[in-house]
Amino acid sequence: MRIWFHKVAGLLGLEETQEESVRAVLALAARRSASIGISDIDGVAQPTPLCGFVADLEDESFVISRPTNGAERKPLAMGEHLHISIGADQGFFHGDTIVLGRFSDSTGSGRRYGYRLSLPKALVHEERRNLHRVPVAFDLAPSADLIRMNGSESLGRGTVLDLSEGGLRVRIGVTTLLRKGDTLFLRAKFPATIDDFEARVAVAHAAASRTGSTVDLGLRFLDEQQQLTQQIRALEIRRIQRPGLVG
Repeated sequence: MRIWFHKVAGLLGLEETQEESVRAVLALAARRSASIGISDIDGVAQPTPLCGFVADLEDESFVISRPTNGAERKPLAMGEHLHISIGADQGFFHGDTIVLGRFSDSTGSGRRYGYRLSLPKALVHEERRNLHRVPVAFDLAPSADLIRMNGSESLGRGTVLDLSEGGLRVRIGVTTLLRKGDTLFLRAKFPATIDDFEARVAVAHAAASRTGSTVDLGLRFLDEQQQLTQQIRALEIRRIQRPGLVG
């Protein structure tokens, strides 16, 4: 469910302007180094594999770490219009912003680098946490074996690209036709942080990867993964506590 934050304040009888509501969200996000997802203004309204965290709130702007796409830093251009998603206790806040320029300063632990962004005019609260995808391929290198549920046909072994509370995305070289709704048995292996797990999944979507020789499968869990949910949240916390601003 999506809620306009300033409307919530009005329902609670709070005399708080929309700008003050936005600043309150960003102030808390900065104190917590809240994780963020970034896409261009035409992108989907949930975090993408382009990640970072909120570092500071200023009078007319807020500061984020240098965003990354997997293991690579992604430069932002001044004037670029972005859609940003900010992690919160009960989901995410989404809004639009503009890149104002680069940021750097010195601290006791070294020099920090990031970007200044304009304050969003409004933030929308998204409660459905399972929309948030956590990239895992670049540092955990997890594998996934897929088997058809209606037989013993193995589809082979692929790489888990990202993971959420509702499903995961796997890159795999398949030679058989897969349709939306097909049910599969998945066996995932993680070298660290996430325990190995097995699950029944359904194909949500399939698309050829950029290499052309593999397919990216979006898979939805058919059963609740309570332990996995806890570990995903622990992984998010571990990542946002990294000194990502230190250059």
